[in-house]
Amino acid sequence: MSHFVPNPRFIEGWHFLENPAECATREYLNNNVPANPREFVFSPEVGKGIDGYGSSCRVEIQEIEEIQRFGRGVLNIDKFLLNPGKKGCPVIEWLQFTVCLEGGY
Repeated sequence: MSHFVPNPRFIEGWHFLENPAECATREYLNNNVPANPREFVFSPEVGKGIDGYGSSCRVEIQEIEEIQRFGRGVLNIDKFLLNPGKKGCPVIEWLQFTVCLEGGY
């Protein structure tokens, strides 16, 4: 598993544009945006025994399976309001969401 581009953990105004290319200064210059709902996995071992985001080495399938055994979740963005921003990149004024978590402590 490689890191997703853009990272689904980050929520930015341009993710909600009909044409993401309108935001000329977005971090990743592709038109892919994270899906809604956004699925994720989590574990306290990420960054400790398992390398996390920003790691210089590839995450192994066994590490992903270990993280999934600890916990997983789904974030659904229900409503939002965007305000104009710089260079076509809107700013999130507010965001309403629901999240469902499984696992953990």
